[in-house]
Amino acid sequence: MAHEGSAKARAQEDSCMKRRELEMALRAAAKLTRETEFLIIGSQAVHRLDA
Repeated sequence: MAHEGSAKARAQEDSCMKRRELEMALRAAAKLTRETEFLIIGSQAVHRLDA
């Protein structure tokens, strides 16, 4: 059973957005919209970022 849990944890880590990916997405959004500020809803959106 421990093996199944570790596989699930790896799958969740693989699906997490990395900090640099968020930064790239926000830069692209800023370029397209000419906005300089964005609101990210939900603490999980930021707290779970992997460096």
